[in-house]
Amino acid sequence: MSYDEFVQAVAERASLEQAEAGRTATVVLQALCDRLTGDEAFDLLAPLPARLKTAVTITQAPTRWTPEQFVERVAEQLEQLDPGYADLLA
Repeated sequence: MSYDEFVQAVAERASLEQAEAGRTATVVLQALCDRLTGDEAFDLLAPLPARLKTAVTITQAPTRWTPEQFVERVAEQLEQLDPGYADLLA
């Protein structure tokens, strides 16, 4: 799958514009990688397009969050504090 195809799928599923879908995908992937061990993050990113792989930083030690903290972190990163938007990410 190409980067454009991936972003298009995110845009369609989340009802977002293309540019916002790309940003959302990157923010969510970064948050997921922060939550996973280094090996788990590599596994998550393995099938994704190179542009997404290089957009995130992988650390070896995971950060522990509750599901609510995870959604809050992503929403803050997207500067979208609307609870309806955060529900899309849950």
